[in-house]
Formats: sequence, C-alpha cells, structure tokens
Amino acid sequence: MNNHQELKIILSPLIYFILIIIISTILALIISSIPFVYNIFRGDYILNQHIKEVVGNKTNDAEIASALLTWSHENIIYPNEGDKISFLGLNFALYRVQNRTKIFFREVPASWTIKMKIGRCGEDARYFVEVMNKLGYNARMIRPTGWDHSWAEYYTSTGIKVILDPSSDQLILNKTKWMECKNVTKIEALYLNGTKEDITLEYLNENNNNKTC
Repeated sequence: MNNHQELKIILSPLIYFILIIIISTILALIISSIPFVYNIFRGDYILNQHIKEVVGNKTNDAEIASALLTWSHENIIYPNEGDKISFLGLNFALYRVQNRTKIFFREVPASWTIKMKIGRCGEDARYFVEVMNKLGYNARMIRPTGWDHSWAEYYTSTGIKVILDPSSDQLILNKTKWMECKNVTKIEALYLNGTKEDITLEYLNENNNNKTC
C-alpha cells in the first residue's frame, strides 16, 4: 500500500463526516425557516381571522388585551423538557404534548403560534405584541439579561402604558417588585422590526437589584 492509498483511507471517513455535518446543517436551516415561510404566505390571513374570532367587535383597550391573554393562556401549550422527544437544532425540537408530536420552534411569528398552539414565554409575548400591532397599538416585547423570560407592554389609545406577562396571564402593576430576586442586569424593550430600547432603569433600582432572597 503506497502513501496515496493510506491517505485516502484516512481521509474517507473524515470526508463522510464533514458531508454529514454540512447536510445536517442545511436541513436544520431549511426546517427552521418553515414558520417564517408560512408567515410570508399565510401570516396576514391567519392574523386577520384570529382577530375576528378572538377580538370580534371589542373596542375597549383592556377588553382586547384581556381577550388575547385569555386565548394565549387557554390554547398555547407550554412544552416541558420532559416532553422532548428529540433535539433537532438550535431553536427547535420534537415534543410529545397532549398525545400529539409537534415541532416546537423558538421566536416564531404569531401566525405560527396560532396555528401550532405551542410556545413558551417568548412565543406568548411575541403573539401578544404582533396581534396588538396588527390592531394598531404600539406594543413591544420586554426581555431581560440574567433571567430567561419575556413579557410585553403596550400603550392604550389614551397613551397609558400597560405592562403584562402573557405566559402567566397577569398584569404587572409594580415593575420593581416584579424584578425582585431575579438577578437581572439589563432590560430591553424590543420592537418587532428589531429596534431596541434600554429600559433597565424603569425596573431596577439599588434596592431590588442587590436584594438577597
């Protein structure tokens, strides 16, 4: 056996391994794009139909927000780690929930959450913000650094800011108390267009930031 043949034997498994990695990565990217492709073609229709069914003829700000929170709380299933069947990529995995197998994607458009009815705090918050934006409200997601959680805020038709947590179906009336014992270092408000605003000082002060629990 010459040196060329020996090198070929050594490189063949490595080449196959690299090809498998490349193919797996491409497949993961294709699969992870499904919710966004779905949103391009069906997003507006799904949101409009959802608003008709859930909001109906409501015009009161609080009633509209409450209707969305109620739908989210009653319909979106929280996938627990114990329900996970297979990890498929950085932002999606297979779960077995309510006797059905579902792919759970993170940080997806509201249209996909409405369709699949599966999500955690980030999906709940985005669902609320996106539907409220569709209704003409100024709404945005709130995301902290140091605590794996997301919630939302919106401005009423009279300009009053309302803060709420869609995943737990509750209003946040005291922002500093909400942050107690959370070990949070920074809080940002996120618009769906990617714009961010640092709102740390609205939530944190020296007392709750250093409080030992």
